[in-house]
Amino acid sequence: MIIRSLLALGAVAFGSQAEAQSVYRSVDESGRIIYSDRPAGKTSEAIRAPKPANPSRFEYDSAVMRAESDRLQMQRMEWENMQQRPFTVYDPRGLQRPPYAPQRQPGINIRLDPNLPDSPAPSLERTYLYNGR
Repeated sequence: MIIRSLLALGAVAFGSQAEAQSVYRSVDESGRIIYSDRPAGKTSEAIRAPKPANPSRFEYDSAVMRAESDRLQMQRMEWENMQQRPFTVYDPRGLQRPPYAPQRQPGINIRLDPNLPDSPAPSLERTYLYNGR
């Protein structure tokens, strides 16, 4: 238990020491901006680290709720992206359609008269066979 408390105290001490160190900003001859932990000459200036935000309880809770709703929205979008999407091809003349033979369903007679034989339509001379004369 004592070792844990010493380790925690050491982490706090080193963390505060790292936070207390300043950062220096300088510009070199070519115009590049350089950040370092040591001053690089007369042109370097100390940069103050920004203080962390201290939100109120309401701001914190609203940020947590917004993050949760964003996470759910992202999951929903990922799920929708994994779904197969139907696609249609604009082909008004039917050129892209695969050729297939017309199919008859069994048990359905497509002829008008079931008494007619399976033959081509009769010529004019033979209409008497079909008219019942």
